[in-house]
Amino acid sequence: MWDKLPVLKAELELFEQSLREEFHARKSIESYLDGLSLRVIGSGGKRLRPAMLIASAMMGVYDRQKALQ
Repeated sequence: MWDKLPVLKAELELFEQSLREEFHARKSIESYLDGLSLRVIGSGGKRLRPAMLIASAMMGVYDRQKALQ
């Protein structure tokens, strides 16, 4: 879906990576829920909301750390 916007696609991939890292940092005790959570994160979906946030942040001085949080 994001192939025509390679800069935005790259930022969304970093967003996905940060989601996974945040999940692993807060990993719960319940392994069943861990598996479900990773599936939800990995499913991707359209990611329209994060894409709009990143695109909006790029209109000014882009700070990746602030945008991805």
